[in-house]
Amino acid sequence: MGARVLLVGLDGLEPAVADRMVNARRLPVLARLMAEGCAGRLQSTFPANSAPAWTSCRTGVNPGKHGAFGFWRRSGYEWPLVSSADIGAATLEQILSRRGRRVCSLNVPLTFPPRPVNGVMVTGLPTPGMRSDFTFPAAVADHLRTRIPDYQADGFGDLDTLDAGHLSAQLARRHAARRDAALWLLGQEQWDLFMVVFTLADKVQHMLWGETEARETEGAPGGEPGAAVEAAYETLDATLGRLLEATGSETTVIVMSDHGFGPCRHLFHVNVWLREHGFLRLHRGHKLRVRRLRRPARGWRPRVELGPPRLRVDWRRTRAFGGLYVECPGLWLNIKGREPDGVITTGTEQRDLSVRLADDLLACRDDEGSPLLRAVVPRDDIYAGLHAAGAPDMLLMPHDEGIRLMGQFTIRSSLEATANSVENRGSHRPVGVLYARGPGCGALREACVSIMDVAPTVLHALDEAVPRYMDGRSMFAE
Repeated sequence: MGARVLLVGLDGLEPAVADRMVNARRLPVLARLMAEGCAGRLQSTFPANSAPAWTSCRTGVNPGKHGAFGFWRRSGYEWPLVSSADIGAATLEQILSRRGRRVCSLNVPLTFPPRPVNGVMVTGLPTPGMRSDFTFPAAVADHLRTRIPDYQADGFGDLDTLDAGHLSAQLARRHAARRDAALWLLGQEQWDLFMVVFTLADKVQHMLWGETEARETEGAPGGEPGAAVEAAYETLDATLGRLLEATGSETTVIVMSDHGFGPCRHLFHVNVWLREHGFLRLHRGHKLRVRRLRRPARGWRPRVELGPPRLRVDWRRTRAFGGLYVECPGLWLNIKGREPDGVITTGTEQRDLSVRLADDLLACRDDEGSPLLRAVVPRDDIYAGLHAAGAPDMLLMPHDEGIRLMGQFTIRSSLEATANSVENRGSHRPVGVLYARGPGCGALREACVSIMDVAPTVLHALDEAVPRYMDGRSMFAE
């Protein structure tokens, strides 16, 4: 048998939590990997979001070269979901397939719709459901439904987030089904690269970080992850053990997370701030409609429903805007000739507006007087490549990682504490975990390597040439 690589993604696994639990002997499989191989840290993309991060992992390039800056992409004032067809660089699955190597990919973000590969692909977030064409070959879907009836494709808005106990049970069932799917494919398929992503930790940490202590006291989530998060880490450790048993010691194993996690203190609603300060305008006469969401044991809280945001914005009076869905890592200027109803001319007006926005944003403070942002930078300082123009004009760097930048029009105030938030108990951190074991896995060249180094490392482990355009390089010291 030739060289093989098992690449296991533990989405959102936080290094500090993993280290503490390893030291407490609660994660024996990760402890064994550290003893038999090496361990370090993995620097994520900016933003530390699963869409650009997993895509950089699979392509070896920065988001400016592959074009995936989030799960949504901007097309004028429309915001369609990013699909596999939008990725502008070759992925590991494509590179290896073209070279005659066999690949198996399970639940990797931004793989829907599935692309033809020399092997099997079962798509990940955002897959629209089990009735969609979510596998290649298509027949794999029927086998999956028959063998693992509880299997659910990873999509948006498909979880009951109001009851913590019910949510935990849903996530446990889904993880068990995904584990069983991975074990079935490991034994069923011939492969040179097997890549699987488990999203249990990410989902639990977003919605249940610090849940035990948070139920006892009002306020933002505390620093300790809580029992639900620690239980998820133990479940993932046991799953990893099952995968290692199924692959054997001759396989190179890389275990990683695309980013870390920690408590979320505040949500900063960027588009609401722009509206409050006159940079973004709604149509005259538009009224905010208040609706209420209930979180058990926390009571009622007012929220605002604005409807489809693009229909509410008066673009001809708007000078700047952020992403209109979920996370909002930056701003676009409404530039004439580039946008359908642009109002800002390039040159002096564009520069002056950029300076004013940066100054005003950097002056923003939370309720304790601490800055919300540490920097506002031009996109060219972060991204390089053919697709860099798809990124926001101005990128917003939170002052600390407990501040999550959001894009929805959802509340009356731009700053929202997360004490009663349903889905924002935890937020991403820019550094994830890395463990490796097997042939060719020497010492890491440095303690923290880039997520762009994963693809070159996999190719090197498979004795395959690394394309010269890749930004990453093998993570092991030569």
